[in-house]
Amino acid sequence: PQFLASWRTEANVQAACTKLTASVGREALSYLLNDRCFKLEAVKHFKLGVEPDIAAITVPHYSIDGKLTAIKYRHWREEGEKRFSGIRGNNLQIYNGSILISSPFPWCILTEGEFDCISLFQLASNIPIVAVPGMRTFKDRWLKWFERFERIFLAFDREDSADERAEQLAQKLKDYRCYRIQFPPGIKDVNELVKASTHA
Repeated sequence: PQFLASWRTEANVQAACTKLTASVGREALSYLLNDRCFKLEAVKHFKLGVEPDIAAITVPHYSIDGKLTAIKYRHWREEGEKRFSGIRGNNLQIYNGSILISSPFPWCILTEGEFDCISLFQLASNIPIVAVPGMRTFKDRWLKWFERFERIFLAFDREDSADERAEQLAQKLKDYRCYRIQFPPGIKDVNELVKASTHA
C-alpha cells in the first residue's frame, strides 16, 4: 500500500518512536530486540518507530544534510515483497549517509538494507557504514560522497543475484578499490551474522 505524503514529517517520526517504547509497540520492539538482535541504543539512534495499525516498523531516511526525505515501512509479520511499503513520493537516500562526511576513516562499508546497516553499526558505530536502497534507485550524483575513500567494502547478501548487484555497484564506485565481504556458510547477510554471534 501507499500512504499519504503528508504523513512524511519529523513529528510523525517522533510519534512513531514514542509508540515503539509504549504498550502499543510491545510486539514491534520485541521483534527488533529479539528477532533482529538490535540494541535499544541503536533503535533510538536510527529513530526506528512503529505504526501499530499497519503492523509496521517505521524507518526514516535522511539526506546527507539531515533533511527527512522518506519514511519506509517494514511489515514484520509479512514475507517477500509484502514486507515493505512506503509513503507516496518517498525519496530514498543513502541510509546513514551523513557518516560519510563526519567520519575520518579512509574506508567504508556498504550494505544492501537498513537493518544490515544497523546491525554493523552496533559493532562499530564510528566506522562509516551505510546502506544503498538498491541498484535500481542508486543515483550517480551519490558517487561524489564516496570519492575520498581508499577502500569500499560491499557487505551484500550471500546469493547469486547479489553477485550481479555488487559487480554493478563496484563498477560505478571504481572496482579497483571495492572488496566483497564473504559470509560463512549458512549465513545469508549481515543481520544473520550478528544474530549468530549473539546467540553463540
